[in-house]
Amino acid sequence: MPNLVMSLFGKWNQFGTTVRRLRKERGLLLREVAALLEVDPSFLSRIEKNVKSAAKEHVVRLACILGADENDLMIAYLSDKILYELKGEKLAKEAISIAEKKMEYLAGSWHSGMDEGNKRSF
Repeated sequence: MPNLVMSLFGKWNQFGTTVRRLRKERGLLLREVAALLEVDPSFLSRIEKNVKSAAKEHVVRLACILGADENDLMIAYLSDKILYELKGEKLAKEAISIAEKKMEYLAGSWHSGMDEGNKRSF
């Protein structure tokens, strides 16, 4: 994880915890951010408590509202998604390692002229 992401989000902070910290640091009320995000304050509260997951579109808008780097916030969001998807899986670390290698292979294939129909983005 990039140093900027680590310093902004902390080693083990969950996405919602990070959103709450950023919101409070900027002196914004939950209802203000919820209104800008166009969601119910109770929904944003559940995101901040890590009870509910934000949608990807919310991440982009939260970055703008909170003045956070969109890539950093997206990395925090995606890492939580991966964590929760694989939570409790015995082979999670090995699966992540293989997935990383597949991503590197596919990225290399794209650059070497793989046909358009087989390209996927990560």
